[in-house]
Amino acid sequence: MSTTTRRATIVGAGQGGLHLAFGLLKDGWEVTILTDRTPDEYRAMGLLSSHTLQQRSVAMEAAAGIDVYDGLTDNRSAGVDFALSLDGSEVALAFLGDFEAPATAIDLRLKYALLLERFAARGGRVVHRAATVADLEELTARGESVFVAAGKGELSRLFAVDEARTVYDRPQRRLMIAMFDGMKVLRPEQQDRISFCFRPGLGEIFLGPNVHKDDRAVRTILIEALPGSEMDLLDQVTDGASAVAVAQEIVTRFAAWEADAVTALTLTDERAFLRGALRPCVRHPVATLPSGGEVFGLGDVTIVNDPVAGQGGNCATHGVDHLLRALREHDGDDVSGDWYQATFDDFWEREGQYFVAFSNLLLEPPGEPAQLILGASAGSRAVADAFGATFAEPERLVRATASLESARAFVAAADPAAAVPGAEPAAAPAPAPTPAA
Repeated sequence: MSTTTRRATIVGAGQGGLHLAFGLLKDGWEVTILTDRTPDEYRAMGLLSSHTLQQRSVAMEAAAGIDVYDGLTDNRSAGVDFALSLDGSEVALAFLGDFEAPATAIDLRLKYALLLERFAARGGRVVHRAATVADLEELTARGESVFVAAGKGELSRLFAVDEARTVYDRPQRRLMIAMFDGMKVLRPEQQDRISFCFRPGLGEIFLGPNVHKDDRAVRTILIEALPGSEMDLLDQVTDGASAVAVAQEIVTRFAAWEADAVTALTLTDERAFLRGALRPCVRHPVATLPSGGEVFGLGDVTIVNDPVAGQGGNCATHGVDHLLRALREHDGDDVSGDWYQATFDDFWEREGQYFVAFSNLLLEPPGEPAQLILGASAGSRAVADAFGATFAEPERLVRATASLESARAFVAAADPAAAVPGAEPAAAPAPAPTPAA
């Protein structure tokens, strides 16, 4: 490995960009973050997409020097509280399952503000302005490695969609996330769990613990509505008051067993909501500038997952951890496009494809293998815990749902008494078809 100091500029201060910045700084690089938001601007803005990081991801952040959770309110999620209903009133299938370890979610407005401040305090350089293609040209011309971690806008469009690795040609859900005070916990086991409310053919509703930017325990609601479905009321959301009203209406109509939880909702702050839609996709990781210089995509610039399975932040974290390890072994100062492409391809084969497949699995009607696992989870806490643990290791569920044989093996490994070789799939109702690409 070269002993000269290497320099990098990271464009964007989100999950992937900040993780890489801390890791490179710890490894002796000279690192600049180029971002259009100051810490105070992060704290003042509207709600950002929420990440629930599994403990494996938190450990990867810690290895890079990120200690942002130390001293903050502990409001982690122990696992899932799963319920599936065909009519919005009667629950047809339900179970509780533990994650591999408690998972962490905090208001990203707080997380990113704190990390920017700590990065600067540790000797990193932060430049607060929007980046342009001309900026990238200048940086690459002077020999910097430039990583683009801004997943929206002009710069992300430099990175073409990899159609061979992308399943959908449009968003599969319309989304709203909001952060609330006043949400009741109806059952003791819900206190530290994410409630999954599945409505086949309409969408999903998630209620779970979080930590507000003011460092206090709160709860969030994430609504995932199939475009044009009866649950798709999100055009009615224009301000904070309508965000509260729509969240209450959707929970009451489509997950009635949770209706009493939302009668007294108030937003944690006037900007604590976000609505929109995104296309799940994979992009090529290397972009060539007009001058011929190369820049490298990171995080949700390269892999965009629908939040239905909570894998976006975890995928970005695992991808950065893989990149940091590869850079430590890289011989030479320059990060070339060929090297970066090979490194990304290695991550895709090892892990990335499974984050994508896991997320897409929850967007689609469950096939017979998934039905078998869900049905067995309803009858066995050991199987339910094994299912919950796959959120930290998506490959396990992807492989388990590849066939009925693999699904039975997954169930048998968790609870031999729950496995019935040769049996029909367990009675998890099959949802109506999801609009596909």
